[in-house]
Amino acid sequence: ERLISEIALLEGSDFEPNGVAVNPADYYALLTAEKSTGAGYGLPLNVTFEGGVLRINGMLVVKASWVEADKYIVADWSVIKKIQTEGLNIDFSDVEGTNFVANNITARIESQVACAVENPSAVVFGDFKAS
Repeated sequence: ERLISEIALLEGSDFEPNGVAVNPADYYALLTAEKSTGAGYGLPLNVTFEGGVLRINGMLVVKASWVEADKYIVADWSVIKKIQTEGLNIDFSDVEGTNFVANNITARIESQVACAVENPSAVVFGDFKAS
C-alpha cells in the first residue's frame, strides 16, 4: 500500500514513475507477504510475479543491494543519470604477491561513478518502517 501511495504521489505531481528499487531482503519479503493475517501466502491483487519479474500496479520492482534494508526508492528514473566523476584508471603490476614467480600480471581497472538526480521532486526515498 505504501508503494502504491508513493507512485500515486509522483503521478499526481505530473511525473511518470517507472520503477521501484528495494533491498533484496525487502524484495523477498514482498514475495512472501500474507494476504491477511493467517490467510496464508499470496500476493495482493495489484502485485504480480511472472517470469521472475515483480511488479506493483505494472511497475517494475528491482533488487538493489545499495538500498538500505527497510527503505525504498520510487522514481521517474529518466531524471537520474549515471555520471563518471573520475576517469578510467588502469594499472598493471608484475610484482604483486607472487606474480613475478608465477609469471603473472595483475591489472587493476577502476572508475568512479555517481548518480545525478536532475529533478529531486521526481524521486521518493521512503521507509517501510515509518508510520
